[in-house]
Amino acid sequence: MQKPFDRITFNPQIMGGRACIRGMRITVSLVLSLIANGLTNMEILSEYPDLEVEDIRASLLYAAFLANEEVRSFVGISNFLQPDLDRKTLSNVMEEIADKAEKRGLTPEILQSILKNEKRT
Repeated sequence: MQKPFDRITFNPQIMGGRACIRGMRITVSLVLSLIANGLTNMEILSEYPDLEVEDIRASLLYAAFLANEEVRSFVGISNFLQPDLDRKTLSNVMEEIADKAEKRGLTPEILQSILKNEKRT
């Protein structure tokens, strides 16, 4: 079974690392722009024959996921991190969280639950 974002790929060598469709030089933002400008799925598929309907759907799901992003506090998860948070970039912090969570056997779902609970405290 294919996961929702399996069709969304990131590669620094393709389109500068932007979100692309299945490793092609077709970005998610292009697909979303086409939809926003009123093109139908059939019109998009006719203009970009390498695309599939599921690629368009995956682009919309990815955009919905990003639009649902929330700001999270780092207070409750500080035990995952070193004390010098202020000197780290968000990217560094997120990488460190992911690495430490993986080493502790935490799945992305469990980590997401931890972050959701942290927002409530």
